[in-house]
Amino acid sequence: MKRNRIDFSRAHAPLLFTAGTDDHIIPPGINRKNYDRYRLGSRSIVDFKEFEHRNHYGILGGPHWEEVADFVIDWAERHLPPS
Repeated sequence: MKRNRIDFSRAHAPLLFTAGTDDHIIPPGINRKNYDRYRLGSRSIVDFKEFEHRNHYGILGGPHWEEVADFVIDWAERHLPPS
């Protein structure tokens, strides 16, 4: 069986990993490991943001989801290509 492999060194669009400190479905360490692999493998923009006291649902579905959404929108706008 052929396995697909990720080429972390290829150029890609800006990439933001988000995590919640209290996430037990996808713990922050897993997101950080993926972030590190992309960050160290290419020259593309790669960032990581960990939100305190948030679980998996709480990142964008729980109370104060607007804080996360605002952060993501600001991040995306900072990385828009020049027009």
